[in-house]
Amino acid sequence: MVVSYTFLELGEACWLHNIECWNILTTILVTKYLPLGFSIFLRCLLRHLLFEGKLSNLTITGIPLQHHNGEARLMYARLTNCLGDADGLRAAYHWKGFRGLRCCLKHGNVLAEDSDLAHRCGMVEITEADPRKFARTTPAEIDEITDTPIEMQRRVRSGSATKTRLEKLETAWGFVGNDFALLADRQLRSHVAPESLLDVATFDCLHCLLQDGIVVTETNCLLQTLGGDIVTEVKEFLQKGGWRLTCWRELRNRAAHLSKVFEDWRTSDDGMMIPDPEDHPATPKETDIDASDSDMTNRKKLRNRK
Repeated sequence: MVVSYTFLELGEACWLHNIECWNILTTILVTKYLPLGFSIFLRCLLRHLLFEGKLSNLTITGIPLQHHNGEARLMYARLTNCLGDADGLRAAYHWKGFRGLRCCLKHGNVLAEDSDLAHRCGMVEITEADPRKFARTTPAEIDEITDTPIEMQRRVRSGSATKTRLEKLETAWGFVGNDFALLADRQLRSHVAPESLLDVATFDCLHCLLQDGIVVTETNCLLQTLGGDIVTEVKEFLQKGGWRLTCWRELRNRAAHLSKVFEDWRTSDDGMMIPDPEDHPATPKETDIDASDSDMTNRKKLRNRK
């Protein structure tokens, strides 16, 4: 996992197309080796960057920069976006993700599919198609979903509550309680005000749209609705080339390989991905086993019984 930062004022062109505009803070090869978890590590990192840097920080003392004309200036900044894919945000916020009853990171009134509770308490399920029914989690609700599991953990340590009750509470809230996690830091909560720490969470658009996301789902539905030879036609178009996957030069040659997405072995009749039969050979059935092998197995079992 790589933690890096940039500045909104640099503009979208710099964020998307110029890697030099991203300053890498740290690289973590295996997050499970962090003694207290990634959320606590990120909290300490943000506090050092924003408040506690002894020589310089972004909110109190500023960071000295030198302009190309030799002029020195102090730069100040505040946290506005915490960008990551779902798994990165899950680790950053101690969020249970889709294992929790409240399975949406940013909306507190969204429950898991088939929960059978939404219609009883004025909430909606994750499959709701009308985004106007989603309600953002307020700062007051964040205090509750953060502090309640933490208090329950203290009761478990003191012996006045059971661990099972704690697990059920964390599943219901959708977050794992921890005194030292990112959401538990009240100074960071006030730093992003009037927004909340969940408001600054920003999902990586590539994962939301492309990797089994919205675009993939909608495209599958569109192709299935059109029917006929549309999949073959799209595949042939992609094989012809003459178009670009992105504006990055090093990725242009990869556009020709995108047609492999429509290989027959990759999609089933319902448009879902299936494994390559060459990588996952079928297990022979019992009826296909050679009789001599079966007899040998029976003899071994008989000897073992004796």
